Amino acid sequence: MSVTTSKLDIGSAQLDAARTNRRIRLLLIRAAVPLLILMFGGLIIAGFMVPIPPSHNAAQVVAQYTEDNFRIKLGLGIAFGGVLLLLAFGSAVAGQTRMIENLPPALTYFQVASFASGSLTFVIPWIFFLTAAYRLERAPSEILMLNDLGWIAFVFAYIAFTAWNFAIALSIFCDKSANPVYPRWMAYFNIFVGLSFVPDTFIAFFKSGVFAWNGLIPYWIPFAIYGVWITTTMIMTVKAIKREEVEQGSVKA
Repeated sequence: MSVTTSKLDIGSAQLDAARTNRRIRLLLIRAAVPLLILMFGGLIIAGFMVPIPPSHNAAQVVAQYTEDNFRIKLGLGIAFGGVLLLLAFGSAVAGQTRMIENLPPALTYFQVASFASGSLTFVIPWIFFLTAAYRLERAPSEILMLNDLGWIAFVFAYIAFTAWNFAIALSIFCDKSANPVYPRWMAYFNIFVGLSFVPDTFIAFFKSGVFAWNGLIPYWIPFAIYGVWITTTMIMTVKAIKREEVEQGSVKA
């Protein structure tokens, strides 16, 4: 009798742990909504949703940092909150792919290393922008340099995000189960998203046109694609967790 009771207690504890695991993943993956609001909203407030053109001279750059000084500081401060939520979102995706049977642990570590370092793609450039806005008495050439550092780092430093997409894709390809955690098309979608950043490599060669850091190909297209990717990943992860809940409920019944 005691042995049976003990087994029931273990089974109940496992179900409770699984339920808590699901709730945490749901909470973290839904961070995508405030993530997008804070990041996009903060950049809009700062006036940086549309990048300062690389063709601007020092006087033009200083003028923008002077005229928009308060909103730059406020907007970037708001956008910084999105970095915390990006880390939460990335953790949820890594946690969800861990549900794949026999997933090599290295792929989970690959994801964590990628999105953790990818967060610096926002932190470091925004620090440059804030530094430029902090002391307007600097020489115009210094503010121009800080602005260049910020935009080049923001647009060029894509490699961690490409690595993250590839790590997710590889994880999905490892899923051989009849009911995969993510549909296989998500793997190909992640590869496409990761490759969409590659044209950012060429921004150093252009100060105007579609390949400049404010151009259609290095900036606007990847920006839009990544917004779609975050939204799609959130939706598919929520569906996977809900399906998992139904399946585990059926096993309990």
